[in-house]
Amino acid sequence: DDIGGGWFMWYFREAAAAQGRHRSASEAAAFYAKVDQEISRACDQGRLTCEAWRIPFVPPVRADELDEVGRSLAAVGKVMAFADPVWTSGLYSDLSAPTGRQMYEFLNRPHYEEAVQRRRLEGWLVGGGEEWFELRPRGQAKILSFERRPSPDLVTNLGDPGFAHHRFVLEVECNRAQPCRADLVSQTGAAVARVDLAGLGTGPHQLGHARLYVDTVGPDNQQFLKTRLSQLWLALSVRLNPLYAAIVYAGLAAFVLLLGQSLVRRRIEFPVLLATALLGAVAARALILALIDALSFPAADHVYALPALPLLMLFAIVSLHACVRGLLARRRRSLA
Repeated sequence: DDIGGGWFMWYFREAAAAQGRHRSASEAAAFYAKVDQEISRACDQGRLTCEAWRIPFVPPVRADELDEVGRSLAAVGKVMAFADPVWTSGLYSDLSAPTGRQMYEFLNRPHYEEAVQRRRLEGWLVGGGEEWFELRPRGQAKILSFERRPSPDLVTNLGDPGFAHHRFVLEVECNRAQPCRADLVSQTGAAVARVDLAGLGTGPHQLGHARLYVDTVGPDNQQFLKTRLSQLWLALSVRLNPLYAAIVYAGLAAFVLLLGQSLVRRRIEFPVLLATALLGAVAARALILALIDALSFPAADHVYALPALPLLMLFAIVSLHACVRGLLARRRRSLA
């Protein structure tokens, strides 16, 4: 259980390349053919316990794994029914390559989440009298600058001339995938507290015997109008999840009613046939994701389910439209 099934092939390929087996395509093909022969021979001789399975890249499914497949299928169903909150966090992008800036401009400067974020914080920090502090980064955190500035307002408000230079401007660089912590250390070298630089927001913070107040927090990068509009649209569409879920459930109910009528009449009309085909495509996607989620890597999320969601909405709309048309036609006949 140390390497997921969905990642094993990449680890195996990297290990082979590290051994110099990828110097050419023909050499790589010969190496993997030899590995195949050795494994097959070991299976035939009983030195390895092997199972026959003819579907490439799909692990054999054992009977004791069916419960796990069922749980994954239920999780995928919840995603497709909009029962779970949609994940809206950005995927981190790395544009540190020499051609990264040209690629960014070529793509018309799209909004993206950098793996490294920069933060600029302004505020004041006081301890006892004229005592000042320094920040010592830990792990992936990087202190770009920690500038001490005059603070005549603190002298006036706190009534202590020792607080004449206790304002600061802090610029930090944090890796989003790693903790961004630093130790707050006094001038005497004594550690005061540990600070989460990525989580510091505006307002007061008590750090040991020191008081930290952050006035402003801002990123270095400029936020374009299209970025703000995209974020507004994303926030609006996420709030529409209950509406999407209601349409899907209503469409399923309408489809069951239409299917029952078709069985009674022994005649399938085109809208029912179309809705059945759409539902079948959605079910196939759900089954594939459930197998991947149970046997290879986590796949019960909106990213992988996205290709099926328009089909599911279309299925619900077709079913509702056909059901409403049938009810209206029946009402007209009764009135006539």
